[in-house]
Amino acid sequence: MLPGPPSQDPELDFFSPHFNAQKALATIGLQPPMPRVRPLDNVVKCRAILPADIPQSRAAYLARNPRPQRSEAAIQNEATSRHRKIAVQSRQEQTALRGPSMLDRIAQRIKDGPLLLLKACYQQKRTIRVVTRHARGIRGTATGTLRAFDKFMNLVLQDVEEVYTVLLKVPHTKLVTVTSAVNTLDDDAFGNPVETGEIGENMQTRRVEKTRWGRKQEVRRRKIKTVFLRGDSIVLVSPVAPLGAAALQPGDPS
Repeated sequence: MLPGPPSQDPELDFFSPHFNAQKALATIGLQPPMPRVRPLDNVVKCRAILPADIPQSRAAYLARNPRPQRSEAAIQNEATSRHRKIAVQSRQEQTALRGPSMLDRIAQRIKDGPLLLLKACYQQKRTIRVVTRHARGIRGTATGTLRAFDKFMNLVLQDVEEVYTVLLKVPHTKLVTVTSAVNTLDDDAFGNPVETGEIGENMQTRRVEKTRWGRKQEVRRRKIKTVFLRGDSIVLVSPVAPLGAAALQPGDPS
């Protein structure tokens, strides 16, 4: 004869003094009152439910060995850490439910062609070197981790180190010899005396500074946290470390 439900059989009632643990384990379909409660699978864990008057109980142990008082800062830090951990787990669960991100879906759709290199570098989080240009020629190189790309070769790099060139206007000054009439050689255009030398009765020479503006190419270096590179300003893309041949094999177009 099968045993009755816990409400009729005291041996299957978890809160009854006549509870029979062996019989409860042998009863099919019997569930504890709180199915999600953690099992007390060793003797140490069972000490927490013993009365305080029993020396082996956890309450009696804490009475004999009181814990040191914790500071408010320590309690606050523990609570903050607990909330942060819960928030991270919640975001991870939401991400798992949403599936692949938009950037991952873009990479998964690439099956062949030159964009396979960008796909491999993106999926493996590789560092790449990008040669950039401007209207007058090569601008420089940007080295960083590839975080996003699209079919138009627009790139987003992170932790970037850029080496680039700029054209600067710089003055070039030199001394030239000027010949003029005597009455014009007292001062130069700024009222400064000038060196003179006689060459004739009404003519003299002087040395004056002449300035011409020219262009100079200067190499600069900078570090950027995140940078967006337009596809029309990119000349060449290459991984810093070589990729395996398998990463560049065309995939199934399905």
